[in-house]
Amino acid sequence: MDEPEHDVIVVGAGNAALCAALSAGEHGASVVVLECAPEAEAGGNSRFAGGVMRFAFDGVDDLRKVAELTDEEVAGADFGTYTRAQYFDDLFRLTQYRTDPTLVELLVTRSLDTMIWLRGQGARFVPIYGRQAGKVGGRWKFFGGLPIEASGGGAGLVQSLTAAARRRAPAPRRGAESPLIAYGDPGGDVPAAEAHAAQQRGRALPDGRRPAGAGSKFSTRRGPCRSCGTVCA
Repeated sequence: MDEPEHDVIVVGAGNAALCAALSAGEHGASVVVLECAPEAEAGGNSRFAGGVMRFAFDGVDDLRKVAELTDEEVAGADFGTYTRAQYFDDLFRLTQYRTDPTLVELLVTRSLDTMIWLRGQGARFVPIYGRQAGKVGGRWKFFGGLPIEASGGGAGLVQSLTAAARRRAPAPRRGAESPLIAYGDPGGDVPAAEAHAAQQRGRALPDGRRPAGAGSKFSTRRGPCRSCGTVCA
């Protein structure tokens, strides 16, 4: 039996993909997430990342909107600032101004709001004492504009966002706000949904593997599948 049509098909189940799925669900779309890897190995590049998050903040008050900082932690550390102007300067310096100005504007000006949104989805953030701070005069001093990381690194962030997707899907495949995650088989088979998407794009399956549940198909009501990882973003 064919699967019902969805408004949005997200390919991959890493940080960017799960954020896209959750956001689309919040805006009333029915969503399906297709992940080639088995659930225990899912997450793409995000799974191997350190979970360090760069965003603009004007001081500890902004950081407390993202991470649960105790009064003792605040008193014992200099978290510094990383302003929007600094973020813009760093991006333009690294890219030599060869970057899309519209995307840069969105990235920088909405970075703090995005972190707050991630926290609202259940992601937990903690100070980076080990890699981005040192003791100066008895207090932690953070440097590089990177005081916060995801608890558990990239794998921890994927775990948190996966849990958020499941909380939004008490009845998978039903309702406009129920993202469904389809994983690959530990034996090497990819989801039939991904196989169908691959066939639509004219790509062969890797290593000639036979898709699991060959009768299942996922399709969108409004157009073709699109995907974008954090590296591309």
